[in-house]
Amino acid sequence: MVSDTVIHEQQVTVYLSGELTVQDAGDLRKHLYDKIDAGFRSFIIDMNELHYIDSAGLGILVSVLKKTREKQGTILIRGAKDGVKKVFELTRLTAVFDFD
Repeated sequence: MVSDTVIHEQQVTVYLSGELTVQDAGDLRKHLYDKIDAGFRSFIIDMNELHYIDSAGLGILVSVLKKTREKQGTILIRGAKDGVKKVFELTRLTAVFDFD
């Protein structure tokens, strides 16, 4: 779930914590789509406090990435812990997203 959002100049940093599951995915999509529609193009998704992500969470991130790229924007995944990063690796999404 989204625990905080920080906007600095034109960069949006979204802090996720706990679990990102089907129950939270729609809220995250709306939150990020609203920022894209407001004109923001640079996003950092901070996963330092995220412990679990399911397929719905991944799907939302892919959807947001697609919309961001359509607007010539970028998304950086920061701080993904081993278990969460492993899900990205198993689904081969490490080839799609930029990680820090």
